[in-house]
Amino acid sequence: MDAALIEAATVNWLLRHADLRLSLSDAVTCELMRQDRLDTVFAFDRDFVTVGYRLQREELVANS
Repeated sequence: MDAALIEAATVNWLLRHADLRLSLSDAVTCELMRQDRLDTVFAFDRDFVTVGYRLQREELVANS
């Protein structure tokens, strides 16, 4: 991680969504996904759904 990524994650995710209490790890992941234009994540918590991403594991469960 570099300083620019941490700053972007802080501004775009931690500060903008302060009411959600995202972790720095989640914020960095969201920022990387935003930069790479990804919309689906494999995760076990719903924090990503709350900020607008889709969970891959839900799609896997629905299709099994």
